[in-house]
Amino acid sequence: MRHRESIIIDHDTQNINWLIALHLTAYLTFIFPFGNFIGAFVIWLMKRDEDESVNRHGKMAINFQISCFFYLVCFAITGVILTLLIVTIPFALVAFFSGFIISIIWMVAPAVAAHRASKGQLYQYPISIEFLR
Repeated sequence: MRHRESIIIDHDTQNINWLIALHLTAYLTFIFPFGNFIGAFVIWLMKRDEDESVNRHGKMAINFQISCFFYLVCFAITGVILTLLIVTIPFALVAFFSGFIISIIWMVAPAVAAHRASKGQLYQYPISIEFLR
């Protein structure tokens, strides 16, 4: 298990703005499909070689977005399958409720991460799988 700690980064204003933008691109999903992945991925690709903190924040933001998408797809498939079986409706409700909880985390965590980035801190997203290391 990873140790969660706040890592202080350089307080360069331009750097901080890129870090905040990395995390807030999660809300682009409301404007166009997969905007949450594409926005963070584009910023990360542009700036990852220029600044190590952008590289770290970008990996965390992208990993979190992919993880949440993966969890939601799994819960949706599980819920649909269990609903179709009719016998296990309470289990289907648990799957759908779990998906709802993941959705709330998906919407709140990027705001917390952007706030921490504005203070120069590295935020460890909850329930995130490390796809990019």
